[in-house]
Amino acid sequence: MTTNIVTADEASDTISIPADATAEGLIADAKAEFEKAGIPFTYFDKDLLQLIRQDQDLVRGKILKVITHNFGRDWETSEGRDWQKSLGTDGNTAAFLAWVMKTQPTGWFVSIANDDVRIFRHSNGLLYAPCFRRGVDHRELYHNGVWYGWDGYRSLVAFSAI
Repeated sequence: MTTNIVTADEASDTISIPADATAEGLIADAKAEFEKAGIPFTYFDKDLLQLIRQDQDLVRGKILKVITHNFGRDWETSEGRDWQKSLGTDGNTAAFLAWVMKTQPTGWFVSIANDDVRIFRHSNGLLYAPCFRRGVDHRELYHNGVWYGWDGYRSLVAFSAI
C-alpha cells in the first residue's frame, strides 16, 4: 500500500495532492480505493503511467480547483480547450486520476491538456487523452483519440491551482 493521500473537498470542488505523490503511488491508491468500495477497475490502461509521471510535477503539493463541464451536445477538442483556457484551467492526467479516485463518479469523463506535448502520443503519431467511464458493470481508465469529436455524454474535467 502506498502513502499518497489525495483529499477532496466536495463542498468547494477541490482536490489536494501531496508533495511526495508519485505516479505509481497514485495509480496503486486509485486501484485500492475502487477495490475498497467494491467496484474494482475493469480496465486500466498501462500507458497512462507515462502521462501521470509527466503531469504530476505540475500538481504535486498543490490544492486544485476542479471544474467539470458537460456541453450537452457533441463537441470538439478545440472547443473544450477554448472553454478551459477561458477559465484559466487545464487538463492534467495526474489530477484527473486523483479526482477519479476521490469522487468515483458515474458517467463518462475526459481531461484534455491544453498543450499537445502533454497528451499521449501513440507510436502511430495520433494523440490520446485520458478518459474515465463508469457504469454498472465497468470502471475504465483509458485513452481516447483527441482527433475525434466527443459525444454529449462526455464531461470535460479541468483543474487550476488555488
